[in-house]
Amino acid sequence: MTEGLEARSLEIPEIKIFRAERRVDHRGYVLPTYSRQGLIDVGAPFDMVHENHCWSARAGTVRGFHYQLPPYAQPKLIRVVRGRILDVDVDLRRGSPTFGRHVKVELAPDGWNQILVPSGFDPSGASSTLT
Repeated sequence: MTEGLEARSLEIPEIKIFRAERRVDHRGYVLPTYSRQGLIDVGAPFDMVHENHCWSARAGTVRGFHYQLPPYAQPKLIRVVRGRILDVDVDLRRGSPTFGRHVKVELAPDGWNQILVPSGFDPSGASSTLT
């Protein structure tokens, strides 16, 4: 763990789950959501160039991150601040040893876990709102 950031690879090693260390005191807590140096230290560097915040009105909503070709491919760091989602990412990289396989992970705010789908992986995944 570095800078309060712990990383773990999933079945497709390029996709990583991050968990931040919550720093609690009498005022509440501070929780890092992005640390460039922390990501470098755990072997997952990327430059954040774009950020979205999504809200779904109903459970069961499906959203998709679509296949992107260079030069438009970009990494995605996904986290949940309310409710839960099931994130699914499919390896569509021809020639990859994990081509056609997928990983899925539930993200929720209580564990403050985040998933990084790196640039060049070109995911065609979807997130479904569970609650």
